[in-house]
Amino acid sequence: MTGKTAKIKTCSGCSIRIDTPLGEPITHAPQETGTPRDTFTRGRAVEFFAKTVLEKRGYYVIRSAGTGSPVDLVAWRCSGQHILVKAERSRNKILPLTGVATQYHGDIDALRAITLPPLAQRQLWVWNRRSGWRFFEVMAGGISEVADYV
Repeated sequence: MTGKTAKIKTCSGCSIRIDTPLGEPITHAPQETGTPRDTFTRGRAVEFFAKTVLEKRGYYVIRSAGTGSPVDLVAWRCSGQHILVKAERSRNKILPLTGVATQYHGDIDALRAITLPPLAQRQLWVWNRRSGWRFFEVMAGGISEVADYV
């Protein structure tokens, strides 16, 4: 790390320790301008926004920085509850359930391929600047919209 210190998060009751860089949480996705770099930056911003949302709900969160990863975030509580999250952004109004299943079929298929431990969920989160988050649980037989992610 260059010039930044790290804060250590530990989970009481288990032996998990995470080093996370200090920084301001992202509270909104940046404005859309359309260049490839801006598209990458907006997608990354949505991932950090989702990470912040989960941390505020008491989850410990690791972000996957690779572009080929089927999940963007791995979140857990010491109670054993795990959520694997793929965070996406949409410029357009988020579609009904069947439209989401069609538009994000590649992400959904990649999430389905992951073997889950007990008490774990696979979720697709879609962010739209006008309407906020929508959450979808990905199951072996399909997807369902969930009112909340926890």
